[in-house]
Amino acid sequence: MKIYIKIENLMKEHDLSIRKMSEKTGVNRLTLTKYKNGPLDNVNVEVIEKICSTFDCRVEDLIEIK
Repeated sequence: MKIYIKIENLMKEHDLSIRKMSEKTGVNRLTLTKYKNGPLDNVNVEVIEKICSTFDCRVEDLIEIK
């Protein structure tokens, strides 16, 4: 199974670049880029919490497992 983080959707909705998203969430740009490009074998719960908290979304709105 691979994990996909739907960061692209949030970026489009809020008209954000990776840099601006990094500033807003406090998550490193490289990490956000990796999450955006996926797939991932694992994710950092703190990163997911920061993204969800910043954009008022649920974890299940952000993560897709295929």
